[in-house]
Amino acid sequence: MMRGKPIFFATASADGQPYIQHRGGPKGFIKVIDERTLGFADYRGNRQYITLANLSENDRAFLFLLDPA
Repeated sequence: MMRGKPIFFATASADGQPYIQHRGGPKGFIKVIDERTLGFADYRGNRQYITLANLSENDRAFLFLLDPA
């Protein structure tokens, strides 16, 4: 069972190859830093760093915030 709400973080490589990863944590794990910045813990995953590599080539990212209720 997931704690909090499920979140998916989507990026794409320079040539447009999409990649979507689940991000999650306890309720309130996403913090508003300022009017253009959100912060959240990036927990250790599979050490592939695909999201980070995509962001180094293409700075566009999307957050899908789900409320299954």
